[in-house]
Amino acid sequence: VILSGNGKAFCTGLDVKSVVRNPKSQIERLLKRPSGYSSCGDDGDANLAQDVSLLWRELPVPVVAVLKGMCFGAGMQIALGADFRFASPDCQLSIMEGKWGLIPDMGASVLLKELVRIDVAKELTMTGRIVTGTEAA
Repeated sequence: VILSGNGKAFCTGLDVKSVVRNPKSQIERLLKRPSGYSSCGDDGDANLAQDVSLLWRELPVPVVAVLKGMCFGAGMQIALGADFRFASPDCQLSIMEGKWGLIPDMGASVLLKELVRIDVAKELTMTGRIVTGTEAA
């Protein structure tokens, strides 16, 4: 499976405008638990937002994220769920949620610490620092 963005960016994150237009409906939708998947191995506690990044791990084939342009917030968490990530040198990657005082709860807390040292995972999560594809390699 190849994940890629259609246009200039892989994914710039949550569509804030649609959430602001109808916040109750959008939040309820994201908190639904359609899959019953659980990253903890218990009885299924993942919600739709978490499914988007975590369910890739359940596929019996490799999942490759091809990153270009911007890969921010939710987009970054989707990419983290892939088996492999290939970023263009000028790609910008960031877990933006920290800049707004939010927790990246789509899966970054589980996935990022598998890919980088824990101190790096914490720094990227807490600061929202933007890294380039070259630095990420």
